[in-house]
Amino acid sequence: MKKSKSEIIESILDSAGTNSLRARVDAHCVSCVYDDLVPGTWRQQVEQCSVTSCSLFDVRVKSRSTAAKSTTFELDGVLVPLEDLTPEMQRSDYISKSKTEDRGSDS
Repeated sequence: MKKSKSEIIESILDSAGTNSLRARVDAHCVSCVYDDLVPGTWRQQVEQCSVTSCSLFDVRVKSRSTAAKSTTFELDGVLVPLEDLTPEMQRSDYISKSKTEDRGSDS
């Protein structure tokens, strides 16, 4: 049987110490997204978090392989699979170019 949310948080904080920033981030993420009725470990569930508006989103737990090859792209605050984007949208300057054009039209 899987551990409960509170057991996992206690384990994270005990093993790394309550003053550890990594432990506090992990504990926060577990308290936010972990569900013991959903398949996967707490790390897998946190890695699949899609709340891009969270200030800890970029520093949440990620496996090395996932961090190295992201298959999603944030477009207007929404995670979009890369295969759904056109080649133009996949260019790194697409978003900044679009935002600049939007700002110019407001003036």
